[in-house]
Amino acid sequence: GRIHPGMPAQVFTDSRPDRAYHGQVGFISPVAEFTPKSVETEELRTDLVYRLRVIIKEPDEALRQGMPVTIRFPDA
Repeated sequence: GRIHPGMPAQVFTDSRPDRAYHGQVGFISPVAEFTPKSVETEELRTDLVYRLRVIIKEPDEALRQGMPVTIRFPDA
């Protein structure tokens, strides 16, 4: 509930953890992926995964679409 489209984001890759790519959230899926059979408890809700897209302002050759990254949201 704290993340929304247009929100600023910092993206870090495993190969260059000291270099932050700056961007913004462009899309958040309205449907959770890998959803447990029944999501009825607060504990189960923490296991939900939502796909999101971050649009990087100045990408370079070290950043590839689909690679695992760590995203930090300074405003969250």
